[in-house]
Amino acid sequence: MRCAGLRLSSVLPTPSDKIADQRPFFQQSDHYWILTSLPTGSGGELRMRAYLLHPLLQHLESPGSFASILFIDFSSAINTIQRHHMIEKLHRLNLSPYLIHWIYNFLSNRPLAVRVGSVTSSTMITNTGAPQGCVLSPFLYTLYTNDCISPSSVTTYFKYSDDTAILALLTDNNSIISYHSSVTHFIRWCSINSLELNVDKTKDLLIYTHSNIPDLAPIIIHDKQWNVSITSNTLDSH
Repeated sequence: MRCAGLRLSSVLPTPSDKIADQRPFFQQSDHYWILTSLPTGSGGELRMRAYLLHPLLQHLESPGSFASILFIDFSSAINTIQRHHMIEKLHRLNLSPYLIHWIYNFLSNRPLAVRVGSVTSSTMITNTGAPQGCVLSPFLYTLYTNDCISPSSVTTYFKYSDDTAILALLTDNNSIISYHSSVTHFIRWCSINSLELNVDKTKDLLIYTHSNIPDLAPIIIHDKQWNVSITSNTLDSH
């Protein structure tokens, strides 16, 4: 292991990156549609923006409509992947037992050390997280969060790498209630799956027209309350 900017990174041989190719996962899974039909990081950043903007702009064309986007930030998301959760999720996707066993070994008993200049720390063994700096880790994180799906038709969870945005297409008080319920659902899912939210860096963007200024109640995460951090209309920000 080596330290780059005080972040643990992985020096892996080329074959392990080849194993990270997504096709074996898709070919082995009976739930191929789950990994392709939802907005996740497998489609590229530009495609992810299009996934989010297209329904947003369509929705804002309707009179009286407005929207909110909650940009979620995690604290070292990939570093907090729990091995037992990861393996359970891979089994639910019906992947090959041999592939699951390989991933289990990949995440197990990893020696970690930090080197700053000529000084190297003592080595510790960890079974938490996935190695930084290899192709496989971000894809494993995509699979790890694959079952995090919005419970409401009002909201959609958009995921790219270790970033998440919750898009809420709102029209009335009932849709606002559904939005807040979806946020509560998301927070509960994160707690169950051992992902820690960085509340200070989580931001809410409210989008509306001049003629329809909504009264949106503040969102509460881990007992911390804040109002909408940025307000905007459909044409320009203010």
